[in-house]
Amino acid sequence: MNSEPLTKIKDKKRIGLMGGTFDPVHFAHTGLALAAAEELGFEKVIMIPAFIQPFKRNKYVTSDEHRLEMLRIAVEQYDKLEISTWEIEKGGISYTYDTVMHFKEEYPDKDLWFIMGSDSLMKLENWYKGTDLLRICSFAVGTRPMDDTSKLDETIHILKAKYGTEIYPIKQKMLPINSTMVRDLLEREEPISGLVLPGVENYIYENELYI
Repeated sequence: MNSEPLTKIKDKKRIGLMGGTFDPVHFAHTGLALAAAEELGFEKVIMIPAFIQPFKRNKYVTSDEHRLEMLRIAVEQYDKLEISTWEIEKGGISYTYDTVMHFKEEYPDKDLWFIMGSDSLMKLENWYKGTDLLRICSFAVGTRPMDDTSKLDETIHILKAKYGTEIYPIKQKMLPINSTMVRDLLEREEPISGLVLPGVENYIYENELYI
């Protein structure tokens, strides 16, 4: 997979933004955020839990209170990670374009990078104001071991040529974990150790979530 040397990426100080439902937060979330921070030299990564994700409008989501508390437990041990409740406080559908515009106003002197998985990058042009988003933000893209890297390279090449955006494929692979997997295991009363931080696991059981 092709990736630009960091010396060729903008010298401006960088901040990572990472959105998601985090229902629940797991090791793939924190691992991706930390890998992006390490490889791109982010000052910090801001984790932004969604109020309502555009693609999950009709799906049940655990309460904001529980999702936020699990996220706090997950990031408290990492100096580079912090949380913003902006999307939850704003309410409504959490569009990435609106979120990026908000943080561009909050950090006008920083180079903002949105962190996402390769599956999201493939669909990005079709997101709400996706083409505008590609023009105003840079992207750090995580991949899983089973991903088609040649397809990702092709997509990155096309998007860079069309929109002039910076897109960096993160070298460290994402863990093959997702929130649906964790919820399904809990529903079947199977262990989730190794998928979420112990503090998050304890919180889930103490509050009888996903059971």
